[in-house]
Amino acid sequence: MEKHKEKRPTSSFSPVLPAKSDPDVPGRQCGNRPIRWTAGRLKRILFLLLQVMISTALLVLLFRGFDWSRFLSAMSGVPLSFYLYALCLNFFCQLLYVWKWSTVLRSLEVRAPFSYLVWAFFVGFFFANFLPTSAGQDVARVYYAGRRWGYLRIGSSVFMDRALSFFAMIFLAAILVTCLGPQVFAFQSVRNTLVFLFIGCLCLLGATQLPVQRWAVGVAERFPALSAWAEGFGHTAGYARSVGASPSVLLPSVLLVALSFGIMTHVYMEYFGIIGTPDVDTISVYTALLIITAISNLPIALNGIGVREQAHYLFFSALGVSKEIAVAISLLLFSQALLFGVLGLCCGRSEKVAGAATGSLCIRPAGSHPGIDPKRLWINKHPAFRQEALRQP
Repeated sequence: MEKHKEKRPTSSFSPVLPAKSDPDVPGRQCGNRPIRWTAGRLKRILFLLLQVMISTALLVLLFRGFDWSRFLSAMSGVPLSFYLYALCLNFFCQLLYVWKWSTVLRSLEVRAPFSYLVWAFFVGFFFANFLPTSAGQDVARVYYAGRRWGYLRIGSSVFMDRALSFFAMIFLAAILVTCLGPQVFAFQSVRNTLVFLFIGCLCLLGATQLPVQRWAVGVAERFPALSAWAEGFGHTAGYARSVGASPSVLLPSVLLVALSFGIMTHVYMEYFGIIGTPDVDTISVYTALLIITAISNLPIALNGIGVREQAHYLFFSALGVSKEIAVAISLLLFSQALLFGVLGLCCGRSEKVAGAATGSLCIRPAGSHPGIDPKRLWINKHPAFRQEALRQP
């Protein structure tokens, strides 16, 4: 008797992939054929090599004339009790960022368990610190949470979460740099840049309220070949509009970022007191941390290596902190980020423990989605897109 093969269910989220021996699939190994080098893969490799070169160049410049004896004394002079204390405070700051992400998700009508968000967040730490990519944490969050509540919706939440963090850091740094006065040259030299970035963030925040979805509908109707791209972009713009128009998301995001940096400023001040550099202004340290974090999040170098240490040296040297001490505190906190990555690796297989099955997705009735005209709601015309964008667990 002929055996019946089990058919895999097809959907927009779990497509049936072609066989590995299919010669029509580019990039897959077909028998003894080598893997094809596509243009996209080549660009990613070249970009990775460029990041490695930038990180190497920055580290070479940083360690030129470096006093290694002073650096080792600064590292060995940290008590274990202080390191554990700083680790607990750093962990609490990460929970604040998870809380901020949950507020963004609630504005998108996703009721995800906080335990699951914490799990996905720390699993992302592993990808961010142990893989050669600066966006590993965001990709991991989209992948794991997107399987439950829709990749488009979760991807939009992660993008807005990152944007709100950057907006809050630029907003706070621009205000503090303006209020510091001309006594700190390193901060005043970047004041105009911060003000320019803050104005740009305000413009982008205002752009989220434009009728981008209606424009996307027009593009999809006029150019059918671009329909899928227009629909995805339009729906993402709808999610961004929901977040940008919600004061219950914007204000808590700024407050949570301000609180987390205040806690880390306390850690830095305690460290400077232990090492023997007590005469450092607290507000200046707070401002420096905002600017350093904003710079380190830019995808310039490999996982921020080199950029983070150079920024610590440049900004803290203006406050009277030596290069060796600035690099030491930077590496101490980076070691804690690596520990968070190990924690994410250890809990990577405990997804069921995180309580993922208890989440929910509240979907508004068709036509009541913010900013979409009910008569021109394109997702009603495309069931596959609606299934992917509004997928329930």
